[in-house]
Amino acid sequence: MAYGKDESCTIFIENGVITIKGDSLPNAMVKGGMENRNHQQLKAMLKPVKDKRWQVYGDHLAAAVYREKLMQLEVEEKAVYAEFVHAHTNSFISYRLLRYNYGKKPPVEEVGPLFNLLSDRIKNSEPGKQYGEVIAHWEKVRPGSVALDFTSLDTLNKPVSLSDFKGKYVLLNFWATSCGPCVSEKRELKKTYADFKDKGFVLFDISMTNKNHPESDRNRWLVMVRNFKLPWINVYGDEAVKLYGIEATPENILVGPDGKIIAYDVHGEALNKKLEELLN
Repeated sequence: MAYGKDESCTIFIENGVITIKGDSLPNAMVKGGMENRNHQQLKAMLKPVKDKRWQVYGDHLAAAVYREKLMQLEVEEKAVYAEFVHAHTNSFISYRLLRYNYGKKPPVEEVGPLFNLLSDRIKNSEPGKQYGEVIAHWEKVRPGSVALDFTSLDTLNKPVSLSDFKGKYVLLNFWATSCGPCVSEKRELKKTYADFKDKGFVLFDISMTNKNHPESDRNRWLVMVRNFKLPWINVYGDEAVKLYGIEATPENILVGPDGKIIAYDVHGEALNKKLEELLN
């Protein structure tokens, strides 16, 4: 993939006169208003990290070295974010940093304390309230927290609950009948299941509802479970999907014998290594 430098210029519309000067968009200086001033300060703070990133993009590095350098730069970038938020608790720029730079599943151990620093004006705004709810949700379902119990119906319309398997390692595997990568993953999961099913491992497949075709999708799910000969627990419905905030598939959550979440989003060889570590 080729990387080009950012050719954009961010401007915040505020009361008063706003001026823009510079020979190009990325070099433009925006003056006028508190948030534009804060954003210019943030750009200056991030520039050393971004310059290093462009250097890495341009170097011909081995894949492992490339990934390691980018991970190091991500740590540096987040340190800048934290420094900025601490110094600008009453700025919407701080809110934007948290909301748009930590992903849909924010690491609440990092983001939560920073969000709590924000002023009441920011936290009580409409976007602030919404993001506060996101953080509160992920606080409840982060690794180390007790997994939320739920009950769904299996292929015989019998109720199955997560709590039925306390004392075992349970992989909650979320998928959808229209998800190609989910279907491909079933082959790997069959081997994983065969390797660990006799060692206290339970695979709990949860197929999300297709909102556009709920009835035909459920029938399609039944056919796929039968044709693929999936030998583990299979349920259909959105009870767990809503509880755990699942927005895309494939996704999974590994739950320990004590009912606490161990890890999110572990697939393929990473999942096998984790289970070997836990069960052998």
